[in-house]
Amino acid sequence: MVFDRDPHEQRTALGHGTYGKVYVAHDRYTWKKFAVKEIPMRNPVFTDVLENEIKILSTLNHRNSSYFSFENKLK
Repeated sequence: MVFDRDPHEQRTALGHGTYGKVYVAHDRYTWKKFAVKEIPMRNPVFTDVLENEIKILSTLNHRNSSYFSFENKLK
């Protein structure tokens, strides 16, 4: 995965929400574009809830579902 960058070398943002920002990225081999949501983990209680949601969503097998990755830097 490679983040798309603007002329100032900042990651290209699609938008932001309550929990984080969404950026444009692409697969470095197929060049297929997709969105990446980055959510900062500030609260360990919320981290556990989010980790559980990601585990559940990652079991989906549908053409519109996404790949979910979770990296917990608090633990």
